[in-house]
Amino acid sequence: MNKPPDNKVNLPPNLPALKWDKTKQSNFTSNEPVYLLMPRPNNSDNLKNVSPFLIQKAINSTCGEVEYCKKIISGQILIKTKNGSQANKLTTLTALSNTIIVEITPHKTLNYSKGVIYCNELRSIPESEILDELKPQNVCEVKKILKKVNNDLIETGLIILTFATTTLPTKIHIGYIKTTVRPYIPPPMRCKNCFKFNHVAKFCKSPKSCHNCASNNHVNDENQEKCNNITKCGNCDANGLTCTNHTTLDKKCPIFIREKEIQTIKITSQVDNKTARAIYKERHPHNNYTFAEVTSQHTSKQTTLNSQSEHQNSPHFNHPLAVQPTKPPTKPTAPTTNSLTENSMERQIMQYSDVMSESETDDSLESTSTSKQKIKILPKNTSKRLQSQIKKLNKKK
Repeated sequence: MNKPPDNKVNLPPNLPALKWDKTKQSNFTSNEPVYLLMPRPNNSDNLKNVSPFLIQKAINSTCGEVEYCKKIISGQILIKTKNGSQANKLTTLTALSNTIIVEITPHKTLNYSKGVIYCNELRSIPESEILDELKPQNVCEVKKILKKVNNDLIETGLIILTFATTTLPTKIHIGYIKTTVRPYIPPPMRCKNCFKFNHVAKFCKSPKSCHNCASNNHVNDENQEKCNNITKCGNCDANGLTCTNHTTLDKKCPIFIREKEIQTIKITSQVDNKTARAIYKERHPHNNYTFAEVTSQHTSKQTTLNSQSEHQNSPHFNHPLAVQPTKPPTKPTAPTTNSLTENSMERQIMQYSDVMSESETDDSLESTSTSKQKIKILPKNTSKRLQSQIKKLNKKK
């Protein structure tokens, strides 16, 4: 059961219980927003049981209205100020009341931005020298990216720069060289205890598992240096994927690729983890279903198609008593004069001649009457050209 809010102190409108320490001045000079943390030292609950009205009044009376405030999982208050002057005033606040002591400090990561540059000319220059030269451009940390070749670390020309600003610059001057700065996308957060994502080993509640076979039976065996069991990925197995014949640390793992794309969305779009996952689901709607469901639907469709083809190819399908598929009857269309070719016209002439010859044998009439009958046999829509050719053919006969 939660404790009642810690707002027993009745504060007047001017809040005389607030305390400030003007010696704790910060040196924020930019007009960019600053992220601050308000923890409650020497208290495990932090500010979970403190009245939100008291916190809002304390912040507004110290520096005015800020951009936003929100409570994070640890119980601390995350504050985003509008500019550096608000942050300088807010860091002087030391107590909300006689019993609630706070300590407002800058956030360790949100006030900085990281970018990657490629400069081949900086391979032989040490990191300390690069940092001294780039400090006027708000660079506060330099780290080179190395690769391992034959057990030797070799520079790649890629350098991670940390800027003391929330907005990442697009260009940076390295002496006479103007280099493009790209956002640095860190690898997904992975636990070293269970090798799952989105938490660290400090807060892991799962048993320690092996990264090769996803088992937790032999991980505490100090004598076993290498796992000889069948390779199996625990993350793919937990998500219902069948392609588990790889280690959990494999960079081609589908779960690792998914988490890496979510991390890319989070950095490039500047959103939190929950929003980044929602964007990923919109881009990949098929991933909302498990792999087992997708494969079961595919196999069911394939089996029905195979059964139909086997039924048609079976010898019983061609049996005389078997019901054969019938095609819908097609209506005969009268030939048009524009679409008649020479071959089709000859066929029609032969058909009409056969009909007329039959009428001659059946009817013992005079030549004049037969000719009239021959003309009457022709359909009304017969072209004049076709009639003349039929007459010539009859005369020859």
